[in-house]
Amino acid sequence: MKRVLLILTVFVVVFFTTSCKKTNSIVGTWESDLGLIYTFNADGTGTYNIIESTLKFTYKIEDNTISILYESDTIPYKAEFSIKNDILEFSDDDYFYRRK
Repeated sequence: MKRVLLILTVFVVVFFTTSCKKTNSIVGTWESDLGLIYTFNADGTGTYNIIESTLKFTYKIEDNTISILYESDTIPYKAEFSIKNDILEFSDDDYFYRRK
């Protein structure tokens, strides 16, 4: 009986740990209703597809603030962000992005 409880406990902990990381992580591809697409890679790099252009960038996250430095820029874009129900929102952006 103790063995069954131990296995069940381990399963529940692993399940909830991996579930939380997926939904709260910015890593992945996000698309707005207008077709604007952000892709955030786990290594701190990414791309932003807008119309027919692709901008490469690096990013850093501290708490709920993201800093994105596009290759063509010298000053990073900084904004607070939130992820809820697979929707990414930036504090100063009129668009929201759905996880693809």
